[in-house]
Amino acid sequence: TIKQLETKNMSLIESISIVEKSADKLEKAQGHMGEIVKNKFANIIERNSGFQIIKIIRDILIGKNQQGSLDIEFTPSDIVNMNYAPITSVDVERSFSQYKNILRPNRRNFSFENLQQYVVSHCFVPE
Repeated sequence: TIKQLETKNMSLIESISIVEKSADKLEKAQGHMGEIVKNKFANIIERNSGFQIIKIIRDILIGKNQQGSLDIEFTPSDIVNMNYAPITSVDVERSFSQYKNILRPNRRNFSFENLQQYVVSHCFVPE
């Protein structure tokens, strides 16, 4: 499940579906350890208010929630742009390390033109 969630360019709908399928499988877990894991997973998901908001956004994207009752105000374009929002921090960490590489302190003669060329050249590098 974790490897599936780390896949790049996965839609929000697919990502949440994977988490919900995992929750369903954990509900079927038996025994003492099964109960511990099930309760731990339920507590983590319950305490994560951001995940609840992401689920509401997913419902809006699939047309399940027409009212869009969010505590936080999002424009329709914000919600549409969240269609490929990662729910894991893997993509965030990759992006941060790429920016860290660009903006490291020993780059003294790094002009805006160099930055443009650097970014364009890295757009075509396979990961």
